[in-house]
Amino acid sequence: MNKLTHALLCVAAIVLSWPIGAQFRSDMQAAEKEMELRAYHTAIKSFKRALAQRPDDYDALAQIAEAYRMVNELDTARIYYSQAMKDRKVQPETLLGYAHTLRGLGMYEGAQLLYQAYAREEDPTVGNHFITSATFAQRQREENAGFVAKQLTINTETPEFGASIPQEGKLLFNSGRTHPDFAGVVINRPYVAEVMSDGALGEPTMLTFGYVPTDGSQIGPVHYSPNGRRVVFTRNNFTPGTRQIPEAGPTLSLLIADVNEDGMWSNVRPLPFNGSDYSTGYGTFGRDGQTIYFASDRPGGYGGYDIYRARLEGNDWQPIPENLGPVVNSRGHEITPYADGHSLFFSSNWHHGLGGYDAFRAQLAAGKPITLYHLGSAINSSRDDLGFVFDRNSRTGYVTSNRNGFTGGLEDIYYIMPEEQVTDLTSRAEEGTDLSSTGPAAPTQAGVLPVKPPTLSTMRGYLNDVTTEAPVIDADVMVIKKSTGQEASTWSDSYGAYYASVEPFTDYEVTVEAPGYETMVFDVVTEGSEQTEIFGTTGLSPQSADSPVVASEAPEERGNFGVQIASLLVEPTIAEFENVAMLGNLQVERDGNRRRVRIGYFASRRQAEQVAQEARRKGYSGSFVVEFVPGSTEPTPTAASQPVAVTTPAPAPAERTATKAPEEGLSEYRVQLGAFSRPQNFNREKAWELGILGSESRGQLTVFYIDKISTLQQAEYVREQATALGFVGPYILERTASGYTKR
Repeated sequence: MNKLTHALLCVAAIVLSWPIGAQFRSDMQAAEKEMELRAYHTAIKSFKRALAQRPDDYDALAQIAEAYRMVNELDTARIYYSQAMKDRKVQPETLLGYAHTLRGLGMYEGAQLLYQAYAREEDPTVGNHFITSATFAQRQREENAGFVAKQLTINTETPEFGASIPQEGKLLFNSGRTHPDFAGVVINRPYVAEVMSDGALGEPTMLTFGYVPTDGSQIGPVHYSPNGRRVVFTRNNFTPGTRQIPEAGPTLSLLIADVNEDGMWSNVRPLPFNGSDYSTGYGTFGRDGQTIYFASDRPGGYGGYDIYRARLEGNDWQPIPENLGPVVNSRGHEITPYADGHSLFFSSNWHHGLGGYDAFRAQLAAGKPITLYHLGSAINSSRDDLGFVFDRNSRTGYVTSNRNGFTGGLEDIYYIMPEEQVTDLTSRAEEGTDLSSTGPAAPTQAGVLPVKPPTLSTMRGYLNDVTTEAPVIDADVMVIKKSTGQEASTWSDSYGAYYASVEPFTDYEVTVEAPGYETMVFDVVTEGSEQTEIFGTTGLSPQSADSPVVASEAPEERGNFGVQIASLLVEPTIAEFENVAMLGNLQVERDGNRRRVRIGYFASRRQAEQVAQEARRKGYSGSFVVEFVPGSTEPTPTAASQPVAVTTPAPAPAERTATKAPEEGLSEYRVQLGAFSRPQNFNREKAWELGILGSESRGQLTVFYIDKISTLQQAEYVREQATALGFVGPYILERTASGYTKR
């Protein structure tokens, strides 16, 4: 080949490659502009055109992965993230996005490895926080908190979200479904459906309210005041198919209107705490109708969107709202609040959860959030779970979720019901009742696992402390079939319940062993009925005082499990806690302005659980287990129903130990929490926070109460706390000559 020919070939190669390079840059510029505008679906198309020319371009792979994450197509996002990870110069935001994607897919172990890399290379605070959160998710994903999620058949292939209950017998929600005047552009509108007497839903109809935004924005979510005279609604620019979360960049504002006798809205006006350079939305009324709760990323918060409230003063709403503080708000996003007077429900992407946004409950005391609870794996999933609303009387609610359902990962509305209702619905179906109508009673759709009632061979028993009646946790239970010697082992859960599969009309021997208790052996003869409580309740006797419950560990053998017995704002003295000193090493750990009083640390969770149980028996009813997770600087609660964060001090130990039982071992006062025909449905762990739990049988009912209360002032305090924890209608019982009577 001569020099002229070689030169001509080089020129030809340059000429041919130039259009390819120019087209790649053009497609990338278009895609990046679309990402800035949050037009993720359009950006995906542009990135695909760019990748067709340069399949291994790291930046294009990382950005298309992020776009797919924003439209909730996590499986596809994972593929692109994994390809982008081949680049040795992977950016920290790519590590974090990939980790969030794996967590959203429930792949927690893989997510933790990426969070660890992010902690090393970019931000140890964020990385370690999500390492702990992934550990929490692995424990919590099987804890449904006694609820079941059922997908509603009102859901369509477009987003449904923002459920609210404007009045009894009505469900209000937003939907992007088409309607008679459909103009080819999908927008979300408010719809209303009738809730039938059996819980099913009627056919939704478009809400008529006589107001049309002049700026072309959409309306929703919509919430009415308790008396129906006002309505607060969010003006939004949600895009169908894009996650309805702050990271997707929606622009929101809150408006309020009066409602006339015909249901028409009038005097529509913006609320005074809106702003032009930040978003304000997801407004709901408090129980009094004089307070609005909402979310905003206004300046001065704890980070991202925070939950605020504003009160009505005369005829005007406060222009400067109140931030609800760090129990609820975090450096992440908190959105979709709902307050029922006793609790505040909201969703967060920062507090430890299963992935995406999880729903939480903040306990309210004097209107202030004091304790935070995760709502379990029925209400929550590894995806986005938003807008939870709850009816305390029926213990049912609704949540918006983009978990994988029959609409392909868009937002759907799920009905939340207690587990026992599933059994009732199944029984009705077996009796021939028609459950085919839309709504909560409809069959479970794809993506939601039904909870089956126990079969005839699944039997249940309970273990409790014979002196305090507190559940005995994590006991070993051995069930032996006498005729064959066949053995089966199980253990007691956080309610003291255990389960075993047995045959009808068969003799069994049951052996129960629990640290700190005498071994119990008893016989059971099963029957052929449908009674599942065949094992009954077994009381275990604590070992004698000269038999130590748990040996204290040497400092050099310190484990990861401890027991928190108090959280105080003042500096405590160890002498105040001398009645639990024999359980282990007492220590005070500082956390900001709080003092955490803890016992430990122990090598196993079982040891710590037993110490927590003993601490409750000695008067520290709110004791719970904490665990140090590798890479974390702060231990986290391990029990599913324990608080995620405790922000108020426990009652002073001196007050607890000073309580003296009156004559004959009976206390002057009790606080009754409820009467149950099915005592297994009573939330014992929540009741432990209030004091010493007692119970007694009255006919077919089991009555639960807080015992050993010596003064009326203490009883009133316990009643107030019980109400704040969500117990319905607790009341005080006073001891008289004829027994306990209601005050």
